[in-house]
Amino acid sequence: MEETEYDATQLEKKEAGGLHKGDHIMMQGKPCKITSTTKAKPGKHGSAKAIIKGINLLDGKTVEQSFGTGDQVDCPIIKRTEYTLLGVSDDDFLQLMDENGE
Repeated sequence: MEETEYDATQLEKKEAGGLHKGDHIMMQGKPCKITSTTKAKPGKHGSAKAIIKGINLLDGKTVEQSFGTGDQVDCPIIKRTEYTLLGVSDDDFLQLMDENGE
């Protein structure tokens, strides 16, 4: 499998305790969509923890990681573009139209 590199221009920092289901986060170096978040109360010698579960967007595997609720974590900037399918050619190429009609 090919490794994908992400540069800092594709990431933004967010506080781990403020992330919710449906948000995106980098876990184990891969972009993931968050499926659940839970918060553990602070222990005797530490701060509260955010336990984040997600699905790796590249291979579909489930990932779980814990962070301090105040930790600044990397979150990928996801841009979604939708196209209208106009047709499929005889040689299996898609004919698409973007939202600008092109």
